[in-house]
This record gives sequence, C-alpha cells and structure tokens, in this order.
Amino acid sequence: MLPVVRGVGCKLFIRHPEVNSLNDYVAVSEIPIINAGNGWREKGAEHPTQALLDLYTIKKELGFLEDRKILLIGDMNARVIRSFVKACGQFSGIKLYLLSPEQHWISPQDEEEYRNRKIYYQRIHTLDDILEEVDVIYQNSVSEKRTDTVPENIRLTQNKLQKIKDEAIVLHSFPRSGEMANDVDNLPQAKYFIQARNAVPVRMALLTWIFGHEIDQAKFE
Repeated sequence: MLPVVRGVGCKLFIRHPEVNSLNDYVAVSEIPIINAGNGWREKGAEHPTQALLDLYTIKKELGFLEDRKILLIGDMNARVIRSFVKACGQFSGIKLYLLSPEQHWISPQDEEEYRNRKIYYQRIHTLDDILEEVDVIYQNSVSEKRTDTVPENIRLTQNKLQKIKDEAIVLHSFPRSGEMANDVDNLPQAKYFIQARNAVPVRMALLTWIFGHEIDQAKFE
C-alpha cells in the first residue's frame, strides 16, 4: 500500500521497470505525475517523453511532420515504439511501415487501439519493400535482453542504406547493439546522435511547461 503523495506545486516523475507502477502511484497521488518510462513491452508500457524528442528531431531535421513516410524497425511492442506510434496519430497524413520479427509483432490489443485511432500502418517483410520511399528510418532494439540474435533482414548497415533518399534521416532510440552496424554512423543521414542530444532541450521545455512557465519557442525553431 503506497502512502498518499501530496505537495503544493510539486510534480512527480516516475521511471519504473514494472508496467503497472504508474497506475499504482496515480491512484494515491494528489499531484501531477509524468511518465518517464514504465515497463518494457507489456500491455500499457509507454515512454512518452522519448516520443516527444523523436517527433521534435524529425520536425527539426525535415521541417514538418505531416504526410511523412516513416519506417519503424524492431520490437513493435516496445514502449518506445508504442508511444511513438500513438504520437504519430496526432498528425495528418503520416504513414507508418513496420518491419518486425514475427514474435515481436504488434499485440492484438495495440492493433485494435491503432485501428480505433485511425493510425495508418502497413506491415512489410524486407527493407527493400519501402526503403527508397521513406523519409525516416527509425531503428529500435529487437528485444529487452539486447543480446538476442538480430535477424539479418532487419539489421541496418551502411551498404543496405545506400538507396535511401538524400534528405531522409536515420534514427535510433539507443542503446543499440547488433541491430545497427557502426558504419551507419558515417552516413550523412544518420541523425541519432542529434536525436539523443535533443532529449535535453525537449525535456527542459516539458519541465518548464508543467511548472507553469512560458517557453521561449524561438529557441526551438
């Protein structure tokens, strides 16, 4: 049994490996709670602040979010991908193309939610199905252990990415392991280090906003 959480002007940030931890705290909290990541790939696991910095990076690098074609690779039940897909549903015309090992495909519960939210997504089975068309290639880990063997059809290498558009960008939520070769770092489209760095200003802006202060938007243009 958790104690009641009180505090005038306070906010609570929770990052917890158990997916239901957030709901437990919400039930007894009288102050706002920010989800900094709960669980991993279970039903309800989310990472909304990661999704915010992902979308910010895309907008910053490409100019706008609407009508983009985005390739998502990895575990489709991972909290990072789940939050990102839902966030994309807030923008018109985004088309998501999903490449995943069979055992890591979207759960039936998430599929139903995406349909209800009218989020466009299409399953693909090889990189060649869509690689030359997409604006964003977003690689994620294949499993929680990060030591599992990565199927060759989803592993990114510099050679495989030679056909992507000059203006496309490659992202990764980090940490990475065998799902992306180090030689991808040499591509001009590789923006994942910038993506990681963007976590600082985006979360600073979130903190500023939730504590009731104005955000200097010019600093984010």
